[in-house]
Amino acid sequence: MKRYNKSKKKGFTIIEYTVYIFIITTIISFSIFKVNNLNKRLKIKEAIVKIVNIVDRYSSKSFRNEEYKLLFDTDTKEIKIYNLINKNPIEIIKLPKILNYRIPYDGKYQNKFVFSSTIDSNLDKSFTIYIFSEKRSIYRISFYTFRTSQIIKINIYKSLYPKIMSEEMIIKNYKNEKFMKEGWLKINDY
Repeated sequence: MKRYNKSKKKGFTIIEYTVYIFIITTIISFSIFKVNNLNKRLKIKEAIVKIVNIVDRYSSKSFRNEEYKLLFDTDTKEIKIYNLINKNPIEIIKLPKILNYRIPYDGKYQNKFVFSSTIDSNLDKSFTIYIFSEKRSIYRISFYTFRTSQIIKINIYKSLYPKIMSEEMIIKNYKNEKFMKEGWLKINDY
């Protein structure tokens, strides 16, 4: 009769270590990807809320017979608010730096776009702000003015095809009504 050595196995083999390290690395990299995506979505929401709130706030303040000038600087990613008496800004809103912002107006992108709130709680012009992440448009905020009803309307749209909504495509088609309706999902209006 043969006797087998029934010694207990102690430790792990190199293959087992490799499998464990691979599994842990995969879980960590997936988690980092998810956290980065969540961070980007939160920054987008933050930008939308800041833009909508600042325009709404200063157009509402215009009911008190005060006019404000708002300067949207897409290079510094700031909105500066001036009253018509002061030369210095009375408020500066900083937008998330990881995003890009574009405002097409008069056939080209405006790096510094100036608009004003009027005494009747309106804006002096209608315009749209596009929010880009990695050079693809993912949201747009449209500001509409209605002179007769003295009202401002704000619509927020999400791109249905963010991978194809490039800056070049938008500047070529932003006045095309069909382009503006198709490919965008209206998610909110104020």
